[in-house]
Amino acid sequence: MSRIMIFAGTTEGRMLCEKCIDKDIIADVYVTTEKGAELIPISPNISVHTGRLDAEEIKAEYRKIAPDMVVDATHPYAEEISKNIRLAVDKDKYVRLLREESEKVDALYAQNMDKAIEIVNRSRGNVLMTTGSKDLERYVNITDYKKRLYVRMLPENANLRKALALGIRLDHIIDEEGPFTAEENISVIEKYNIKYLVTKESGAAGGFMEKYNACKSTNTVMVVVERPEEKGYSIEQVIKMTENIDSTKQVYIIGIGMGNPRNMTIEAAETIEKCEVIIGAKRMTDAADTKGKAVFNEYRAEEIKKYIDSHFYRKIAVLFSGDVCIYSGAQELTELLTDCHVNVIQGISSAAYLACKIGIDHSECKVISLHGRECDIVNTVRENKGVFVLTGGNTAQICRHLTDNGLGKVKMCIGERLSYSNEKISVGFAEEFTSSAFDIVTTIYIENDNYGKTFDIGIDDDRFIRGNVPMTKAEVRACIISALKPESNCIVYDIGAGTGSVTVEMSRLVKKVYAIECSREGCELIRKNCALFGCDNVEIINDRAENVIDALPKADHVFIGGTKGKTKEILDKILKKEDTHIVMTAVSLETAYNALEYFREKGMSFSLKQIAVARGKDVGDLTMLMSENPIFLISGRMEKQ
Repeated sequence: MSRIMIFAGTTEGRMLCEKCIDKDIIADVYVTTEKGAELIPISPNISVHTGRLDAEEIKAEYRKIAPDMVVDATHPYAEEISKNIRLAVDKDKYVRLLREESEKVDALYAQNMDKAIEIVNRSRGNVLMTTGSKDLERYVNITDYKKRLYVRMLPENANLRKALALGIRLDHIIDEEGPFTAEENISVIEKYNIKYLVTKESGAAGGFMEKYNACKSTNTVMVVVERPEEKGYSIEQVIKMTENIDSTKQVYIIGIGMGNPRNMTIEAAETIEKCEVIIGAKRMTDAADTKGKAVFNEYRAEEIKKYIDSHFYRKIAVLFSGDVCIYSGAQELTELLTDCHVNVIQGISSAAYLACKIGIDHSECKVISLHGRECDIVNTVRENKGVFVLTGGNTAQICRHLTDNGLGKVKMCIGERLSYSNEKISVGFAEEFTSSAFDIVTTIYIENDNYGKTFDIGIDDDRFIRGNVPMTKAEVRACIISALKPESNCIVYDIGAGTGSVTVEMSRLVKKVYAIECSREGCELIRKNCALFGCDNVEIINDRAENVIDALPKADHVFIGGTKGKTKEILDKILKKEDTHIVMTAVSLETAYNALEYFREKGMSFSLKQIAVARGKDVGDLTMLMSENPIFLISGRMEKQ
């Protein structure tokens, strides 16, 4: 006979208790109040425990009972008790039962109770709080609450005393037990002249739609405190689990180290021993003792998930190399295995192993992966003293790329087939390995003694490859960068990128640049200049900006150097993505005026500057100043509400 712990507090918890009686399952049920205990069905199989428990008390109960399953059926908003339960019990025994979410309705949604109170404080009118006694202390933050606030809560003396102590008037307290019909809600709204009704996403069990229909009938504003986001199972799924508690599959995601079985942890080896099937790339499964076990060679998360779903194995080991928390497929697989109990067992990473072999402190080193991933290795090496690179058989290509971008003298320690009997570690400069052949299983340590050198802002114009496409001059570029103030981890659009001079300047400072240019000649120049300056983090888009912005990731900063007359359309597209900083240049008064009018119309904060640059030129024995065209520099941002 199975035994489960149920932390009740919702209708779903009561329904699960009824199912336990039907299936002859012993259930220890925990509720907070006597009122909650009265809702639990009476049966010899059901033991009801009343009162609040902290994490240590829950752990003591858990150890005493040793249940097959722990079901957290507490209220969606009871975050603290859910946290305590998760802390107290084993992860593979914990099951979160989620109340069915209410359908989205025509109401104002607030992220939390404080945000809901901000909404009702925007105007006058009586407020009916139907969210229970837990948040009574917060209700007093409602403006003029002693006059405006009405509270509906369970008829318990403790709740009444608490409300009165906070200064809530007795005739403003509705101590009744729900759920309530729409007609009953309408009666309360009309009796107390309610303008705002505040509720939680309580679902059908909490009478959510009855509240909504009452608000709709009386033109009352409904404010809904959103349910905290969490993962779990429906009542139907949990009932199915109780029918065969042992049917829930145990999946162990195991980091095996570099590949030599001797480097595998004892915990990993013992876990593999108790599993029925071993899954992983062939190099991984070859490192494990698979005698008498099924083996499935696969590394793609979706294919592994299909295999697990289509077979009846209960205990499953999925093997990954090294550290499963660094550039591993473990996270993707974990996100797919929502119907399994997943345990992660750590392994030794190739970066940590190589650091130990060559005798360096790797605590402040950067670790990147170029195994099927994009990464700006040039700037990463420039900015960090030590970088570990997990390669994908592209070691010589990496060395050539670094050499081509002025980093041929960085020191390299190249570890091939680390931990195996034929392990090899080569030491030298990047430029020495550009034509060498390396094993596909290779990890590199790069040391740059000249790391962190600052970049010049305003690269000399004559360093760029030029064509017939207009180019933003060095002095103006420096002012643009100053206006943008880009952060190192941000995404930037360069719209009307021209020759790519601004793109190049920004790429050396930020995470990613999208260079948008409608001219094919311009795109070709951008490619050449990015190659010239070693800009790996630039994506060049040959199209009009208004056609592509919707499909791009949100930008933190946008520079607009040209719009082909589509300024308004482009700005509209950008502002849809919210909270984006925009910097524009303009030569004509009309373009500058139109931009300023647009920013005013949208209620944006903005600034306007004019840049006038003159360069000295020898004329005979004299030096004359030759003026460039004045440039308007316009910055705008939509202020957060």
